[in-house]
Amino acid sequence: MQRIFLLMTLLSLVAGCGNNSHLTGGLGAKNLSVKLDIPSQIFSGFSFALEGTCEPNGSGNISIDSSPTGDFSPAPITCDCVNGTIKNCKDPNNESVDTIVFSGQGPNGKTPKILTVIEDPNSDAKSESEDDTVIKFVDMNESFTFAPSSLPQVLPANMGSCAPVGASISVAATPASSMITSPAACTCNAGVIDCSAVSATINSTDFILTPILTDSDGGTFTDTPATADVPASVTVTNPGGPFEVGASVPVAGTCSVPGSSVSVSLPTNLTLSAGASPVACTCTASGTYDLSAAECGALTVTATTPGASLDISATVTDPDGDTAGPASQAVTISTPMVDITDTFVFTPSPLPQALPANMGTCSPAGAPVSVAATPASSMTTSPAACTCNTGVIDCSAVNVTINSTDFTLTPTLTDSVGGTYTDTPATADVPASVTVTSPGGPFEVGASVPVAGTCSVPGSSVSVSLPTNLTLSAGASPVACTCTA
Repeated sequence: MQRIFLLMTLLSLVAGCGNNSHLTGGLGAKNLSVKLDIPSQIFSGFSFALEGTCEPNGSGNISIDSSPTGDFSPAPITCDCVNGTIKNCKDPNNESVDTIVFSGQGPNGKTPKILTVIEDPNSDAKSESEDDTVIKFVDMNESFTFAPSSLPQVLPANMGSCAPVGASISVAATPASSMITSPAACTCNAGVIDCSAVSATINSTDFILTPILTDSDGGTFTDTPATADVPASVTVTNPGGPFEVGASVPVAGTCSVPGSSVSVSLPTNLTLSAGASPVACTCTASGTYDLSAAECGALTVTATTPGASLDISATVTDPDGDTAGPASQAVTISTPMVDITDTFVFTPSPLPQALPANMGTCSPAGAPVSVAATPASSMTTSPAACTCNTGVIDCSAVNVTINSTDFTLTPTLTDSVGGTYTDTPATADVPASVTVTSPGGPFEVGASVPVAGTCSVPGSSVSVSLPTNLTLSAGASPVACTCTA
């Protein structure tokens, strides 16, 4: 509200009509008043004409500035009072000016204070009028970052500043399909653009957000659109392992945004069923990629060469050209191995006998293990066709005849890609043994006494000693024999 003060003649009262205008000066001053027409609410960048009423008439007797200076430009302004109206305003360079512009960035921020002063040209009396106004504005942050999601996410509670409090703010996405729902119905809450009551689905690539503030009179105010960045991202899922040679290795991960190009690089220890590394994939609508699925060509990845901590890596480029990665995970391919027990003991027998179910350790499970005897004639059949069964060399399905003297056993494991692995030969001991069969009796003098027994290995030398009470038909004790087959 503008205030008008009247300076009366000598001995008159000075009377005021308000709290933001006052009159000063000496005796003899004329009636002084000035009223600048200012809206109660304006907006940032608002330009309005320097118009109003005044008295008395005078040249350059009106000054207009903010308190302190800097809330609008140009400033300070000097004007004439001509026939009761504010006219002929000049800027500090004495250039004519008929409008001023509020930035909202001055010392009083969004509530600028305007000080208008008129002086009596014939005395030192003057009247000052200070007006407060509120700048209506919406000032959105320059950029935002959103994660794409098939599920709605809550928009920020502070997307910028605004006035007046309580005004509705519509935040629209361009293209509209980038954010659902668009526009978002937000509010100017305590001086900030509050969109926390809105849940929106961020669908795709980078887009822009434009705020529109609507005041109680239906006036609208906007701001330069903000950038909404939907960054590219990529991960590689831990494949697990370690994997044996010949095993299939899963290669998959997550990505954004859908439709982005994903490049997956594999170590040379992994072989593809078709094509070569790197593999080109397309990020699916669910934000994933999988080399075994259609988006990557439905490929099989096989472990072919042993190695530890081998990197599977992926990069992504979204449709906007944003890139991310490389993301990586390590995979280990176990080295096939076979480790036969150092020593075995076999009983020679003309009848086949089963080999042991555990002749040592091995990997990978299921790999064939060939166990060969040297000399080959020591064991039939040689080599024995065994299996790596749950980490052990299992030869229990093989029946062999142990024929003769001590020999060696050499294992050879063959992996799924034809690689072979062996170990230091084990010793196969065929120990000597001898028994004497009970001859029966007692015997009469002159009776024949049977002397016999068992022995190993066939061909071994057996020495039989007799008591002096027994007489040989030829030769003498001990008797030299040969162990039969």
